[in-house]
Amino acid sequence: MKNKTSAAGLSRRRFLKNSVAVIALASAAAQIVPGFSIPVLAAEPKPGGVLKAAFSADPAGFDPVRGPSGMSHVVIEQVYSTLMALDPDANPYPELAESFEMSPDGLEYKFKLRPGIKFHNGDELTAEDVKFSFDRLRAKDSGYSYGAQVESIASVDVIDPLTVSFKLSKRTGPFLTYMAFPGSSIVPKKLVESGHDLNEKPVGSGPFKFVSYEPRSAIRFERNPDYFQAGKPYFDALEYRIISDVTALTDAIMSGEVNFSNE
Repeated sequence: MKNKTSAAGLSRRRFLKNSVAVIALASAAAQIVPGFSIPVLAAEPKPGGVLKAAFSADPAGFDPVRGPSGMSHVVIEQVYSTLMALDPDANPYPELAESFEMSPDGLEYKFKLRPGIKFHNGDELTAEDVKFSFDRLRAKDSGYSYGAQVESIASVDVIDPLTVSFKLSKRTGPFLTYMAFPGSSIVPKKLVESGHDLNEKPVGSGPFKFVSYEPRSAIRFERNPDYFQAGKPYFDALEYRIISDVTALTDAIMSGEVNFSNE
């Protein structure tokens, strides 16, 4: 008998990933922002507007296989999507996957993908992209900083356009949690194989499209109108300000230049 879990009823994501509406922290979802220390008050989300957040460091890259820093992951989580996601209690649930099955011996996981998901460039996301993304992470010369998370993957096989199988060399307890890690984001196979540099301009299937990056200044995103979670994200745009000076960062918050910070 196989264990099977469906995505039904599990739609809550982390604060930024869902882009729960916050306008100067007055309108927001009833949750604590992961990675931040500011409690957010409950209110009915209202679509529109631009959320501006301040961070103290630049990202090290935007390609999931080459973005080792926490700040890189903050960007990657907005642009890309993963097979699984984590709820506020860090329990994994299906995201790009519609459902998954685990074999009785825990050595095979099959993921059924949601149909109709598109990357920001218009390409349809299929099981081929999932296989490509993980084969890329597992390559000996990938330089992936979190190789321990994928070392037990013996093979990734495409069963049909919307079904992919992971065969493991050993039982891996946190495997589903690893599938929600930013490095496990699914990238567009055709685009990458064409020579496109994701580290220069990331392209995923996440809630926001990458617009621009100015080192030591700002990272800008725009809403993905084709995001697979209906009605989300709530914001029209997202802007990360890079402010390394603590005094300047504090002034930006106090003046309303930014809505919140991770400092």
